[in-house]
Amino acid sequence: MQMMASSDKGFIYRLRTSDFSQMLLCESHTESVNSIWFMPGVSDRFITSCSDGTVRLWDSNDYSVIARCVAQSNAGIAEGNNCIQSLCAIFTDEVILSGWSDGMIRAYRIDNC
Repeated sequence: MQMMASSDKGFIYRLRTSDFSQMLLCESHTESVNSIWFMPGVSDRFITSCSDGTVRLWDSNDYSVIARCVAQSNAGIAEGNNCIQSLCAIFTDEVILSGWSDGMIRAYRIDNC
C-alpha cells in the first residue's frame, strides 16, 4: 500500500507502508517568490528566489528541482519568521549567486546545493 505525505517545507512524498520507503514527488517554495531568472540562451532551466530563505534551480522539462540552496545565518539554517530572505539570484552552469535581506551576497556551487 502507498500513501502521500506533505510537509510544511513544501515537499510531497510517496510513502510505501510495507517498508516506509519514500520518494520525493515534487517540491515548491512555501512563501512568495521574489524573482525568477532565465540564463540568456538557455530555455530549459530557470531560477527562483523566495521569502522562505531558499533559492531553487528548476528544470522546465519536468519542473523538477536541480539544486536547492538555503541560506545559513550565524544562528544556523534560516527558518520561520526569523529567516533571511532571498531577494534576487542569477546562475551559470556551475554557480548560483544570490542577494539576501541581511545584505550578504552568497554563492553556491550547483553540484553542491
